[in-house]
Amino acid sequence: MPIIAELPVLPAALLSKLAGLNQRQRQAVTHPDGPLLVVAGPGTGKTQLLAARVAFLLTQPDVRPQEILCLTYTDAAARNMRHRLLGFVGPEAHRVAIHTFHSLGQLIIQENGGVLGRHDLEPATDLETDEVLREVLDGLPAGHQLRRDVGDAYYDLRHLKQLFQTMKREGWAPAELLLALEEYRLELPSDAAYLYKNPPPAMRAQGMRPGDVIPHKLAEEEAHIERSVAAVGLFEAYQAGLAARRRFDYGDMLAWATHLLEENQGLRLSYQERFQHFLVDEYQDTNGAQSRLLYLLADYWSNPSLLVVGDDDQSIFRFQGASVANVFEFTRRYPQAATVVLEENYRSSAPVLATAESLIVRNQERLVGQLPGLNKQLLARHARFAASPELPRLCRYATPLHEAADVAAQLAALHHGGQWPMGRVGVITRNHDQMDQLAQLLRAAGVPFQRRRTVDVLAEPLATALHRVLRYVDASLRPDDQLAADAALFELLHLAALAVPPADLLRLALGHQSHRRQMHAAGQPVLAWRAWAGVALDDFGPTPPEQPALSTEGRQALICVLALVDGWVQAAATLPLPTLLEHIVLETLLPAQLAQAAQPGQVLAEARALLHWGRAEARRQAEAGVSDLLHTWEVLAATREGLPLEQGGEVSAALELLTAHSAKGLEWEHVWVLGCQQTAWRRKAADRGFRLPPVLAPATGDAADCEEARRLFFVALTRAQVQLTVCWAAHDEAGKELVPCEFVAELEQDGLVAADVVVSPSVLDTARRTQLAPPPPPAPVPDSVLLDELLLDFRLSATVLNSYLACPLACYYEQILRVPTAHNEELLFGSAIHLALEEFFRQAQQPAAAFGPAEELVELFRRHFSRARFELPGRVYQRLAHAGPELLRDWWAQAQACTRPTAVVEYRVRAELPGGPRLVGMLDRLDLHDDGRTCDVLDYKTGSPATASEKLARPSLVPLQLP
Repeated sequence: MPIIAELPVLPAALLSKLAGLNQRQRQAVTHPDGPLLVVAGPGTGKTQLLAARVAFLLTQPDVRPQEILCLTYTDAAARNMRHRLLGFVGPEAHRVAIHTFHSLGQLIIQENGGVLGRHDLEPATDLETDEVLREVLDGLPAGHQLRRDVGDAYYDLRHLKQLFQTMKREGWAPAELLLALEEYRLELPSDAAYLYKNPPPAMRAQGMRPGDVIPHKLAEEEAHIERSVAAVGLFEAYQAGLAARRRFDYGDMLAWATHLLEENQGLRLSYQERFQHFLVDEYQDTNGAQSRLLYLLADYWSNPSLLVVGDDDQSIFRFQGASVANVFEFTRRYPQAATVVLEENYRSSAPVLATAESLIVRNQERLVGQLPGLNKQLLARHARFAASPELPRLCRYATPLHEAADVAAQLAALHHGGQWPMGRVGVITRNHDQMDQLAQLLRAAGVPFQRRRTVDVLAEPLATALHRVLRYVDASLRPDDQLAADAALFELLHLAALAVPPADLLRLALGHQSHRRQMHAAGQPVLAWRAWAGVALDDFGPTPPEQPALSTEGRQALICVLALVDGWVQAAATLPLPTLLEHIVLETLLPAQLAQAAQPGQVLAEARALLHWGRAEARRQAEAGVSDLLHTWEVLAATREGLPLEQGGEVSAALELLTAHSAKGLEWEHVWVLGCQQTAWRRKAADRGFRLPPVLAPATGDAADCEEARRLFFVALTRAQVQLTVCWAAHDEAGKELVPCEFVAELEQDGLVAADVVVSPSVLDTARRTQLAPPPPPAPVPDSVLLDELLLDFRLSATVLNSYLACPLACYYEQILRVPTAHNEELLFGSAIHLALEEFFRQAQQPAAAFGPAEELVELFRRHFSRARFELPGRVYQRLAHAGPELLRDWWAQAQACTRPTAVVEYRVRAELPGGPRLVGMLDRLDLHDDGRTCDVLDYKTGSPATASEKLARPSLVPLQLP
């Protein structure tokens, strides 16, 4: 690579651009040769510098645009850099390689499919990676540490995904990680954390002394390690699943690219020849895998043309593997590297900069402690704001509602008074949910705003309505699951888009209930809901006497709606899946949503996203039907983002609401930082799920966590140009005291004075009224005669009571009106277990009989559970069909020693409550005491014992007296 020996004569256009740079920026742009670290604090113009550097390189002899590689952290940053570069060099900017690290890895993989043995590799979506992980978990053998036959079978999916991404990011081979885990396990008995310092008296009595191992603590950690070993053992199965789909995941983009370059010298040389000048933005946010890829490309040269721009004080993405240590490593790797510190800030006023600096100097992990003589103090240079004397404000509110109400009132006054500052307004919080209250108040006040957050389209009303339609269509195409079709139809008919009066649906439900009773009494088959609705609406036949008369409006609506849903079922059997979705969404659901939408543009975007996804799934699964789409929907809904759609709000709004992480790189004239409580800014890190050995993943410790949080707070503060307000609440809405985050205390220590803000009662009352959700429309109630008839045989059972406590409205529909409801897997599985145990006991109570072998009990379960075959998805049925025998074999092995066949099973309880309904119930089992008058009451639970512990607790010490 030619070394730039001296500065050439520069073109006039570039000279003009360079004239707008300050002395330090020009020094970096015209750096003659070798590695260069540019320390660019907030607001110092690093993006302009990078574009100018590319333009400068293009003036050098023999430097071609395609030889320059610019690496950024995000796609948005890459687009911004390209835009800036177009202003410097024009169309030549399109020939410069500008990538994120992952898109560079993807490019290397797809350009070298032949080396990998595949030419058709594509990056996997979140949906596809989750599908692979589900298949891995579904295929686990009995007894595997991560197999869950009951409960959430995919509980460990998210943790596995995180583990595998960490392995790829850090370059850990499974064998290396397994070896480190085993070494960690062997070291535990000598680790002081697992040794008694002063055993409690009870343990001393058992012979325990200081320095002895704490058995339960050691066993618990060893169990965690065993789970980690089991998880690592699934890595190859996950990779094989991706390969079968011809996919590579996000972590593979860097891991495979790095491996290709490491193992193939010719390939590495070709890329080193292709890229000879390197520029890296936001270097402090890179992780180990990204740095390895960069060095593989740049290290052909002993003195590479490598410019990295970063700021150790703005390293805030450690949760994604980023490490501020990469900045320090750069100076160690290239001791000859020059360092340029950009010290002139073109964003903020001097008081804002002074406040932020007084905070960040408390961090120990900074370049100023690593590089002698480095000074990072920023100088205010903004033409309008630099000399502003306005100090940042600290505002303490009574509660989060007081805080949101006052800030919303101030913002509403700015909006309605036409006083928005030219530099706009930003409101920053630590977490997305801290913004919900303010957003609700602003919307009610008519204040336009832009909110940067990703919404899950699948959770929005349009998608939930579509899901209801598809569930009914799917169930209707499966004649063996009539109960599911009935339940889905009843839910579907309540969609607002179909405009069926609820009172008429009630009348239809009452009629079907009477019909069902009559048919049961006569021993005849009951009509399905759809068929019953047809009979009730038949203009050419008599209305069944048990059917209450429908209103004229309801009758006409039901006739139209039933024709519509019948058409959807027919379309599902004859039309391509994307066409079916378009019919349902565009002709019925979308017009109804748009008619009542506060943000029609958002609803249209959701519709486009849904239909685009449907077309993509039809291409991905050529033979996919409605059932396949619903399964995919379930998997996608369980992913981290579901079907993501960037929620932008009103693009032209002068007000933006966003988190501190999202605010990076942005600026506003006025900034509010809300919700500055300790619980928000110093929350505990999320559980990784699996243990990692300290030798590979050392614990960061509280000090490092604190410094990371302080850097994030520093980023929030330095978004402000001239007016900065930091707010927090003293108590939560229940009156519990909240502690302000420690960074607020540090600002107070540095001289800022907190003010207690009193919110006017009128502002607070308005906020409280806004928060009150409109009451749901009352459930339709039949006339008194019909209601009396419904309650004539009403019995209060534990099922009814639990239903009422969970949701009175659901209890009304399910327990009083008896509308159709689909059976869930827990109910079907539990019922089969109960029935098997009941029959097993009854057989053992026959004359001269005793408990049969375990396989007899297992066969009873299989016979009862086989009835659920058509009510459950195949994979769920198979999983539970395996779980039942395992549970019952374990029960049988324990029951032999402590259970007598003479137990009373399925004991019915009946009682007349004074002036009230009849009380009924069923006790699973009574084990009689020897006195014949008292007993132990047993309740079978097929779920988690921990979840059932409260129900299993003894209500009192009074024994049950049998009649």
